[in-house]
Amino acid sequence: MATSPLAGAPAGMGMRTHEPARPQRPGRPAGTVRTNGPALRAPGVWEGASPAPLSCDPVRVGLVCPYSLTLPGGVQGQVLGLARTLRGMGVEARVLGPCDGPPPDAGVTPLGNSIPTSANGSMAAVAPDPAATLRTIRALRDEAFD
Repeated sequence: MATSPLAGAPAGMGMRTHEPARPQRPGRPAGTVRTNGPALRAPGVWEGASPAPLSCDPVRVGLVCPYSLTLPGGVQGQVLGLARTLRGMGVEARVLGPCDGPPPDAGVTPLGNSIPTSANGSMAAVAPDPAATLRTIRALRDEAFD
């Protein structure tokens, strides 16, 4: 009998093995999400169709990015891309973050310049100063996000 990394357990216990994919549960269409209420489905999102325009007042969303929006980076790209996608769906989305120069997008509220900060072996351009904190608080208050 082979030894196991778990003391006293048979070989293979506690180790991940290949399991066949579970079949879809009956009664729930593919692509739905279980909630406390009935299953919800986002129509048209995964099929490539654009969602229906909102029929009520649009939701106001504020996305806060801690990194300078004028410098390239993964977080910045994700935040700006999410804001563009939300705007395309009829949501009023604004991005709040530090900018070292002109804002890269019309929906950006600049919160001042960033300071290159060394963290975890890399340089992150963030705005950790109290003035940026106050500008963030004011922008959140003035924009009246939902």
